[in-house]
Amino acid sequence: FYLADDGTQVMDKREFYRGKPGNFTKIAERRLWRYAITDHASGCIEVFYVLGAESSANLLTSLIYAMTQRSNGTMHGIPKMLMMDPGSAVTAGPTRNFINSCGIELIVNEVGNARAKGQVENANYIIETHFEAPLKTRAPVTSLEEINELAQQWSRAYNATRIHTRTGMTRRDGWLRVTPEQLVLAPSVEILRQLATSAPKPCTVRDCMIRFKGETFDVRGVPGLINGQRVNVVANALDPAGSVRVLMPGETDTATVHHIAPRIGRDSWGFLDTAARVGTE
Repeated sequence: FYLADDGTQVMDKREFYRGKPGNFTKIAERRLWRYAITDHASGCIEVFYVLGAESSANLLTSLIYAMTQRSNGTMHGIPKMLMMDPGSAVTAGPTRNFINSCGIELIVNEVGNARAKGQVENANYIIETHFEAPLKTRAPVTSLEEINELAQQWSRAYNATRIHTRTGMTRRDGWLRVTPEQLVLAPSVEILRQLATSAPKPCTVRDCMIRFKGETFDVRGVPGLINGQRVNVVANALDPAGSVRVLMPGETDTATVHHIAPRIGRDSWGFLDTAARVGTE
């Protein structure tokens, strides 16, 4: 689909093919791209549309939509793991910054191995046949906001009414089995949007502490650190005022291990809370 002046139009194969690249160029900024997001356990489906092409901005907008709690939605929260297709948007700096700040483990399936995430491929098929195909029978959609509103109405109804063959229940009821301990609530949309520009900052360990954005943090809980060592630090989206994330190399070149470093407060005289007290220590 693409958004023409008079509403959505299907990209006819007779008009859009390799022999006529100029036709793609004309509607490049009006093309509708679909992001399908699924929960591995329940199979719950969310769909979000953007304009233009695949980019870190469009990817992050879709992720933020899926993670934040919505008054008219069900599935939300920050995932422990996120599996995605390989692509420039995934490897872009803003995407990596966002994922690091949220403490999400990123799994990128190998090129040509779409079966690794067959569930989301099936979700795309469901969206195409149950939501997009019927769009041809109604008046053309005239804006991005309108198609997203229609998509949200459809996904709520589909998740709430269709029985999943694996679980024997609806996708919504499956997702509602999540426990309070498992559900990690996302901060506000405004905070999440800032994380994309929160690049890791190298900090030097001194007396088992680091300085980050004017505050002091305790890194005694990070194994292997020594004084004078430089480590990469990012904001902690789940506790922005109380701690930061120290990024340490994992077992492979691409793996990163997150360690939480709590903020060290000060007393009314400006002494650090962790400082030794004269006469007692």
